[in-house]
Amino acid sequence: MRRLIAFIIVVIIFASSLVSTIPTYADDDDEKDTSPPSKPKPDDGVSGWSDNNEPTFKWAKSSDKGSGVAGYYWKVDSGPDTWTSSTTVKLPKQPDGSHIFYVKAKDKAGNNGTYGSHTFQIDTTPPSGTISINQGSQFATSPAVTLTLIYSDAASGVDKVRLSNDGIWNTEQWQNPSTTKAWTLSAGDGTKTVY
Repeated sequence: MRRLIAFIIVVIIFASSLVSTIPTYADDDDEKDTSPPSKPKPDDGVSGWSDNNEPTFKWAKSSDKGSGVAGYYWKVDSGPDTWTSSTTVKLPKQPDGSHIFYVKAKDKAGNNGTYGSHTFQIDTTPPSGTISINQGSQFATSPAVTLTLIYSDAASGVDKVRLSNDGIWNTEQWQNPSTTKAWTLSAGDGTKTVY
């Protein structure tokens, strides 16, 4: 009887030691990451229109309190997402016009953040224009004439103009565009050209 009691005590002690060494996973929820990373703020360093059709966008690394940031998805307008692990993207050539660059972060748990965006505008096509002297008159009796000016630019529009009698742009000042302008032709008789 004493041996049986002793054996039972040993078994109980042994069983209790087994229980104490079995790991528990009650706190597994603490390891889960269900929160998305923060929204990036991309910028190309340009305000307004630019003639650079391959802009470079940069942004600060997104924060993520759980698993950490794995990388980023970026796109232009409604184009497809492109994956990168960098915080800098140089775009391939873009067409003239206004566009939006989007980027969002993804963490190592698979959570996608929301898109950050930046609007950029590209204009690589020079403006065009025409000039007529005294409403297209074939002759002028005085060097004091009136110019009729027509400008065209499909993307950003015409911002400033300058005019010249010789086409050498060394002293001519930029000025606001207007449809007409009083002008003095170069001295002497002969064919005159305004640039």
